[in-house]
Amino acid sequence: MDSVFRLFLENTHAEATEFAARSDVLKLVPVGEFPPSTYACNFHVQYLERSPGGTVEIHPGPVRCVIHFPSDYLFSTDPKFYMRVASVITPNFVHPNVVRGIVCLGGGFAAGTPISELIWLLFQIVSYRNCTLDERNAMNAEACRLIRSCPEMLAKLGRPRLLRPRDRRRISAEAT
Repeated sequence: MDSVFRLFLENTHAEATEFAARSDVLKLVPVGEFPPSTYACNFHVQYLERSPGGTVEIHPGPVRCVIHFPSDYLFSTDPKFYMRVASVITPNFVHPNVVRGIVCLGGGFAAGTPISELIWLLFQIVSYRNCTLDERNAMNAEACRLIRSCPEMLAKLGRPRLLRPRDRRRISAEAT
């Protein structure tokens, strides 16, 4: 592993640890040797799940994901790079931006994106805040049609915050 990528992974680990400590819905666990290039990422949010009978129902969660920083993470020019970094491993997860666990983070996702931004992008997807309803822009057209035809399903999902609001007492004490 080159020294620049190693330093990136070390800094990423520190950033990830600090970020996860500020959340009640995120559990982030490094996988492998230090510095980790892979994280198990659980979001304690409700999600849409396809049951064995084929119906789609609200599941209480969590949504289990994996974030992986490939060795070319800092400089990749692969046009499909945004599909190699994050995956949803929760079985039967239904979302227009996810197919067979592959997550479309969007064409604007760039090499070297900090883990805090990556977590935000992933949270926006698994909490259905980022949810395309246009089949032309969806990886999973069937999920897109389903969600568009049943908007009440999205309305029933909880809308948790990723990060806790700052403690006002602590902020005012720091200001004095």
